[in-house]
Amino acid sequence: MMFEKYKKQVKLAYERRQYEQKLSLNLIKPSAAKMREECLIVINERSDQKDDDTLRLFFGAKGEAKDYESIIAHVDIDKFRPLINFIKGKTYNPDEKNVELLAWLIDFKPRPYAFWRNRLNEKRANKHAEALRERFGEEEDDFGDEVYDKEWIKRKIRKFKMAGSMSLCSLTSVVVGGFYVHVNEGQQCMYWETDRYKPILCNERIEGVKMIAMDPQKMVHFKKITVTDTLTNYSIGKVWYSKINDEVEFFTAKGRHPVHPEEVLKPATQYIIDTYK
Repeated sequence: MMFEKYKKQVKLAYERRQYEQKLSLNLIKPSAAKMREECLIVINERSDQKDDDTLRLFFGAKGEAKDYESIIAHVDIDKFRPLINFIKGKTYNPDEKNVELLAWLIDFKPRPYAFWRNRLNEKRANKHAEALRERFGEEEDDFGDEVYDKEWIKRKIRKFKMAGSMSLCSLTSVVVGGFYVHVNEGQQCMYWETDRYKPILCNERIEGVKMIAMDPQKMVHFKKITVTDTLTNYSIGKVWYSKINDEVEFFTAKGRHPVHPEEVLKPATQYIIDTYK
């Protein structure tokens, strides 16, 4: 369970950097060749002994090689394809080595997982942790800006809603899905793109795109499940579906279909999952 939390935070950190345009060009639209190139850049820019276990896990032991740079330069680029699938949301259960390599590539902190877990346990053991979170969590906590505590996100959403009842333009930002969405006049909208909602200026126009009012809950929780073979009986009660023109789509939350709002999503039963996943 703890590694699941770590995995989600690494992915959210990637999405936040993508939204804030702080990713390397190689990572914005990753390919296997670009991933290898980025690894070579990173290992030259910020080599750190604490990352040796991550490199050994992904690329193998050094053996007779002088350093990991030479190993990376000659690695089969197909080795990066599972990592690319994780980045693109095509798999929800990536191997640990892929999560750790992504953390290394984007300079996620604290890393690797063992260090992150120890820091989390230390924080939980502190009897003043809750008071510290309430006092400092809105700006920064012990982990730096990489921690996306669920309760912290909920507080931001509640703050957004309260501000919306008075003056939407009075709130400077809200955390949604692990990245910041700046909120001011003309920027309380979102639109559906492929498998999730994305924020947009209300006065901005994209041809063929329908904008709706910003809903932080949907931004965080409502997504289309693109890799349906990961669905199991455990998904019953947690997944919703639509069937339009004999095409079945699965989603992570209830509500209306994002493209066909006249269609209300239905809870997925065992029969639906077994038949259409």
